[in-house]
Amino acid sequence: MRPSWLAPAVLALLFPVAAAAQEGVEPERRGLSVQGLLGLSDCLGEYCDDGTYAFEETRVGVGIAGSAWYRPIALVGLGGGLHYNIIGTDDESGVDSSGDYFNLEVGGRVYPLERGPADLFAGLGLGYTFMGTSWDTDSDVSEGSFTFRGITLSMAAGGEYYFAPQMSAGLLFKLYFPFWSSGCLEEDGMFDYDDCDDIEDFEDVILGFDADDLPSIWFLGGTFSYHLAT
Repeated sequence: MRPSWLAPAVLALLFPVAAAAQEGVEPERRGLSVQGLLGLSDCLGEYCDDGTYAFEETRVGVGIAGSAWYRPIALVGLGGGLHYNIIGTDDESGVDSSGDYFNLEVGGRVYPLERGPADLFAGLGLGYTFMGTSWDTDSDVSEGSFTFRGITLSMAAGGEYYFAPQMSAGLLFKLYFPFWSSGCLEEDGMFDYDDCDDIEDFEDVILGFDADDLPSIWFLGGTFSYHLAT
């Protein structure tokens, strides 16, 4: 049985959308907006394709992100946001592994369209990314984690469609290019190790590891934005 309040609530949400469409109200393009994202991501490079002793290769995982943007004029936006993503892994035999990354950044966007229901954009960002993998063998022979971090440049492109003057939804594609600079390795079992150092120093610690193989990252997701009235 549907709750008695469901129909009035849906009508209350849809009424401003229908009214705005009927009146032809111009979308809100200046001022502050907040954007949420839900999508898919994976990493690129030898580290992801060939794996380590913890996993064979990575696969697509689910992520969420949130950002805020201020557009002093319709064509330009400045802002920043947070992004967290799970990275799937195909485990080595007898190993249970997982991966994820977290990015914090600021950036700018250009919006080439000043009018109409569509809103395209392209942008650049500067941030900091943390990425890591953890593992645990089925026989408890070894467990641990390897994390790395660095300053990150990003490129993004996307578009949204205004279905109300202050609400829009669409798609975004983004590439992260991290400059991995340091890492931390912790392992209990086969050998005990717990240290943080420059990323190149782990080439002498992790068998087959090459710092130049560490990944870049792609993300593709759906977006929803709420634009505060100016």
